[in-house]
Amino acid sequence: MEFVNYAADLLQEDLGGKASGADAADKKTVSVRRGVAERMRKLISKGGRLAQLRPGAVAISLSRLSEADALEVLSLLEEQQAEVDDPNEFVRLQAEYFSA
Repeated sequence: MEFVNYAADLLQEDLGGKASGADAADKKTVSVRRGVAERMRKLISKGGRLAQLRPGAVAISLSRLSEADALEVLSLLEEQQAEVDDPNEFVRLQAEYFSA
């Protein structure tokens, strides 16, 4: 649940609002499977371009996929990181492709 709140705060900030940590009534929560959240944390901790991955920016896109597809998207990101300028946009586009 902590990750979901963290991701919601980041998403809110990305949308131009202020994250309100304590005001849970105004927040929408996005549910991302535990395995997907853990994989994102590992990718971010590797540094480099992967450190630019923001859970709040990709949580909605990944939450629309099955866990297997979401993990596949993150694996593709890791494999292609040298060619990826914006990991958040990459994840969103791949998620859109997988959900089509």
